[in-house]
Amino acid sequence: MTARVTLGTRRLAVLLGLSVAALIAAVFGAGSSLGEVPYTVFGDAAANTITITDTGFGDVEFCVDAFCWTENSSFLDSVIVEGYDGNDALVVDHAGGFVTNGAGALVISFNAGPGDDRVEVCPTGCAGVQATTWTPSAVAGDGGLAQQGFGVATDLVLASVSAVRDGSDGSLVVNGTTGDDAITYAAGGGGAGRIGVGGLTPYDFTAKSDLTVNGGQGADRVELANPGTPALFGDCSSADGAQAVCVHGDAGAGDRLVAHGASGAADAVVLAPTSDGAGTLGGLTAGGVAYSGIEATDLSLQYGADGDRFGVVGTPGDDLLELRTSTVPGSATLAGALDRAATAFPLPVTVVTGANTTAAGVLEFTAVSGADELVVHGTARNDAFGLDPDAPDTLRHEVDG
Repeated sequence: MTARVTLGTRRLAVLLGLSVAALIAAVFGAGSSLGEVPYTVFGDAAANTITITDTGFGDVEFCVDAFCWTENSSFLDSVIVEGYDGNDALVVDHAGGFVTNGAGALVISFNAGPGDDRVEVCPTGCAGVQATTWTPSAVAGDGGLAQQGFGVATDLVLASVSAVRDGSDGSLVVNGTTGDDAITYAAGGGGAGRIGVGGLTPYDFTAKSDLTVNGGQGADRVELANPGTPALFGDCSSADGAQAVCVHGDAGAGDRLVAHGASGAADAVVLAPTSDGAGTLGGLTAGGVAYSGIEATDLSLQYGADGDRFGVVGTPGDDLLELRTSTVPGSATLAGALDRAATAFPLPVTVVTGANTTAAGVLEFTAVSGADELVVHGTARNDAFGLDPDAPDTLRHEVDG
């Protein structure tokens, strides 16, 4: 059954001279209640703004453009919003209180319909949201946005939506699909960060504390190209220190982590592997990164303009690092085997471009202990290797010098 509500059940009952219970019983049969059927709100052929807010007095307010009404939250089991034609916007605003029902678990389904439709959560910001999970569907325009407050929850089920913008606070989790995803974290418009999963619906956020990306199944590519917009200040992985971003791949699936240095900032990027496919990546302007299930990493830095640097932290055990040099200044490929006498795990194949070539420490190997080895491979050109007389622990490499 579907309760087709345009005016709101309470107002419609008043117009008919009935109680809400009598109206529901007359339409759906004796013994029925509003909580047993979806509460449906309709737009029209115009560009509608449909707003759902909490009044703070146990009621949920619905507005279709300028026409508003309220319903007691205890009557609501689930809500369906039918956008129909036009460029519609669904606004769910927790600013006056967390929007949910009497059971503390409200499901809002938005069938946007044709048009350039969008979803906005807390457009002017709001507190009280502890965690948000964005899961785009493999079908473009569809997805799920789950939000948790203090003992309450609201799930948004979205269909045919072109964009999502979230101004609520708390932590953020983004899930990939079961396929091979290209997941990007970049700067969006208006001071927002933007998460894109392939060509699916983009998700913009303005006030999150930390970010976790779960690639899921498939050979995923997670690219971190955000210069710190907005600034993340939380910790998504207490086991790996205070890291603002966590990236989790699917071990053995061929997942790749790509990170960019920030333009105009001197990034000192440090890769610290801790186990097979896991470790941390520090020194990025956007915040520290903890990763797991990653087989390869790409680091894109700015050696000419910013003087970026890159380093690898070894383990307390016996490490083997292999450096394959390149004819492109500041570029190299790293591989190796770490802690060989104990747990023995591989260093993710790491391709570095743009490292600093004008100062000592193009590639820095720190925390050297145990019986460590460094193997350096030259290029197919005329290579010259030598120790810097002013810095005996620095190996210099020149091509056709």
